[in-house]
Amino acid sequence: MPPAKGNEARRHHFVPQFYLRNFARDGKIGSANLQSRKVFTQVVRKAASVNDFHSLPGHPEGTDAFEKVLSKVESSAAKVIAQASGQGIRSLSPGQRSELAFFSALQYARSPNQRRSMESIRAEMIRLEVGFGGRHQTASWAEENLGLTNASEETIQQIWDEATRPGGPPTRVSPAEHISQLSEIVEELWTYLVGRPILHVRFEGVHC
Repeated sequence: MPPAKGNEARRHHFVPQFYLRNFARDGKIGSANLQSRKVFTQVVRKAASVNDFHSLPGHPEGTDAFEKVLSKVESSAAKVIAQASGQGIRSLSPGQRSELAFFSALQYARSPNQRRSMESIRAEMIRLEVGFGGRHQTASWAEENLGLTNASEETIQQIWDEATRPGGPPTRVSPAEHISQLSEIVEELWTYLVGRPILHVRFEGVHC
């Protein structure tokens, strides 16, 4: 039975709260906006999160179905990281090291930067595809890829202008698309990380 509407989690973290708490004081963590160059503090619950970032509308287990999967992965990873922090990396079994590698790969793949990278690549591919076909093929491309039939000349010109500008047109990768590619990225990256040396660095006195 699907969860009641409105009960789904909407604040989706791309860095787990258990991990952030290791760098927090009194439930707050120092943060920095790299674009505005502003440094501030915020509660862990709100840090490194985006509303509906992993939302899957229409999913039979609720829009936060992927969040539930992440919760299980994070719960297990938290125990491994706690053991590594308390007893050292050498205390980890091969299976635990593999789990730590998987978690690290997941952290890389689930970030907003990864989604933005996917959107940038898609935009560049559209730019090359439309540009290679030429202005006279734009209507055919729009019909095949966007489902636009009998589009006006004004619409076709707008598509051409946006598609051929530097960087390509504005694009959006949905949470479902990101999650789908995420599994592929994690598997490939995990095979690289699992055999790599692990260095444990302890930070002290760096709370903001």
